[in-house]
Amino acid sequence: MSEKQPDEVADDRTALLSAAGPDVNHPGDALLLLADLAEQSDDFLAAALRGDPVPEDERAEHHRRRAYVWVRVAEHRSEFEPVAEAEIRAWQKVRAAEVQDAEDAEDAAVTEDAEDEEVSEDDKAPAAAGG
Repeated sequence: MSEKQPDEVADDRTALLSAAGPDVNHPGDALLLLADLAEQSDDFLAAALRGDPVPEDERAEHHRRRAYVWVRVAEHRSEFEPVAEAEIRAWQKVRAAEVQDAEDAEDAAVTEDAEDEEVSEDDKAPAAAGG
């Protein structure tokens, strides 16, 4: 997978800053939101350990929310810019994986359909030869 360009990070940062969401005006706001997200991360890990897959869209939303919080924090405290950028990249990575999974599923369905058609043609051939 290719590295996201800085303008794509900037575009996502702009989208996050313009998105509706909880206030992150002081450190206490961020800490509460990050605590909730940490609990959700723990839930995802527990699910993975049980063998229960976490849907890609839930993972993507989780990463979007993390990026949202850190971008808001970085607006007030520039020393958190690297953390905000890393969170945006993590969100982009999950979104890219989600798109790739959808494309792979579509390719698999097309391949399966083509194989089914091939089998159908093979089934017809003996009947036509014998008839």
